[in-house]
Formats: sequence, C-alpha cells, structure tokens
Amino acid sequence: MAGSSLRTERVTSAGGVVLRPGEHDLEVLICGRNADRLWALPKGTPNPGETLEQTALREVREETGVEVAVWPDGRKMAKLVPPADAAPSQVTFPMRRSQPGIAALEVDTILAADADRAESTIHFRIGVTRATRVVRVAQDVLFDIDERERIAGVWLLNVPPFPSEG
Repeated sequence: MAGSSLRTERVTSAGGVVLRPGEHDLEVLICGRNADRLWALPKGTPNPGETLEQTALREVREETGVEVAVWPDGRKMAKLVPPADAAPSQVTFPMRRSQPGIAALEVDTILAADADRAESTIHFRIGVTRATRVVRVAQDVLFDIDERERIAGVWLLNVPPFPSEG
C-alpha cells in the first residue's frame, strides 16, 4: 500500500519445540488457535521479570498441558561408567491433587549433564555436588540419593541414538 501509515512493533516471545519419537519419525507438538484459525508452536510473551527460558517453559505448559524441561548443555566424556553397586530399589510417587491455585512447582537449582561420546549413558546432576548412594529404579534408570533421601542425580543407561536427520 503506497503511503500506508502502518507501524511496525517489535515484540519478544519465547516458546518451545516439543518432540517425541513417533512410529516412523519424530512427532512435533503444535497448538491450534481457533480465533486465528492457526496452527503454531506454543509460545508467548514474557511476564515482568521472567527470563526467556522461564517464559518458554510456562507457555508450553499453559498452552499444551505438557510439562517440559530445557535440556542442559552436556559435557561429553570419552567414557562415562555408572556405578556398579546400585542397590535395587522401589520408588513410590504419591497420588494427590495439587493445591488450589497452584498449576506447577518450579525449582531453581543447578542441573548439569554428562554423557559418553555416543550419548548412550547420560548422568544428570541436580543441585550442588554432594555424597550420594546409587539405587536402581528400573533396568536402565539409576538415581543418586543424598543423605537426606533427596534425588541428587539421575542416570539414563542404554539410551537409544537420537534419530538422524534425513
């Protein structure tokens, strides 16, 4: 339009690409917006004081109901061997509704990840480094448990390779 007085407004938003393995390929989670007749990735604008990462996590949760995490940058190691003395264990997750008015619990803590070169063994460390014992909760899942019986780390073993692009 010649002589148009339309102005341009710059808006910051953040969101996420949520993937999961499908039968033949990766599946991508998208949202439908009826008012706009639009399919899009979940995203939105930051609340005051919110980082872009916090915005992305909140928007994915609000628009899809899916809880997600940001994958930390991992340190690649030539070899990463899980502890051989993992004791068998059973984990019980309590079944209770969340409190009224609370949609989710967010925890601000350090999350670090190490992986072997093939990324078939991955170790997530949660919080500061501390003394732990290791328990096996599934064939290929180990938990690091600290002296206060809190989860201090998670080992994922025999992780299948990420699907190649092609």
